Amino acid sequence: MPIPDETREPMTPLRLVQEKQARPVGRHLPLGLSVVAVIAVTIAGFLVSSSPAWTSVDLAIVNAVGGTQTGFADGIAVGINWVFGPPMAVLITLLVAASVLAFSRRLVTTVWFVFLVAVPWLGSDVIKLLVHRVRPNFPALVHPIIATPTSWSFPSGHTAFAASLSLALIVILWKSRWHRLTVVAGVVLGLTVAVSRVYLGVHYPTDVLASLVYSVAAVTIVNSAWAGLIAPRWSR
Repeated sequence: MPIPDETREPMTPLRLVQEKQARPVGRHLPLGLSVVAVIAVTIAGFLVSSSPAWTSVDLAIVNAVGGTQTGFADGIAVGINWVFGPPMAVLITLLVAASVLAFSRRLVTTVWFVFLVAVPWLGSDVIKLLVHRVRPNFPALVHPIIATPTSWSFPSGHTAFAASLSLALIVILWKSRWHRLTVVAGVVLGLTVAVSRVYLGVHYPTDVLASLVYSVAAVTIVNSAWAGLIAPRWSR
C-alpha cells in the first residue's frame, strides 16, 4: 500500500510534492477553500448551538430517524458506536498503519497516513471544545438506544474519524489500482457512520454534516502541509 499496477506509479510524499510543483496555477485554491471551510464549520457550530429554533428542527429529524429503528439496525449502530469510538479508533489507526508499512515498505508513507488520520480527527475535538454544543436531549428522544455521551456534540468525533480514515486511504491509494474501490468504500463508510450517529440519537444531523465537511477540508489542509513542509525535508 500503495499497490501500483502496470501503468501507474505509486504515489509517495516526494512525488506528490513534485506533481504540485509542476502545477503552479491554482495549486493553492484547494488549500484556501479548505481553510475557509474549517472556519465556516466552526462559525456554523456557534450559530446552531445558540439557536433554539435550529435545534428544534434538528431534534425533529433525529426523532424521525429514530422512528425507523429495528432490532437489526440497532445492533449495527451500536456496533459502529463501539468500533469507531476513541479506544478502538486508535487501535484501528495503528493496525492500518502497520498494513501500510508492510505493503509499501516506506516509513514516510506510513507516517504520512497517520498524520492524515490523526490530525483532522484530533482537530474535531478542538472544535467541540470551542463550540460547546450540548447533545440531543435524552428525554426528548422517541427511542433512545444508548445513554447520551457526556462530551460535546458538534462536530461528530466518530464521523470525523471514519471520514479521515477513509480520506487518508484514498490519498495513499490514489495512484494505485485500488483507488476507485477505496473511494466507493470510503464514501459508504463515512455516510454510514454519520447516519448511525443520528440514528442512535447521540448527534444532530448538523453535527454529522459538519463533521463530513470538516474532515474533507482538514485532510486537504494536512496533506498540503505535509507535501509542502514535511515531505521535502524527509527526502533530504
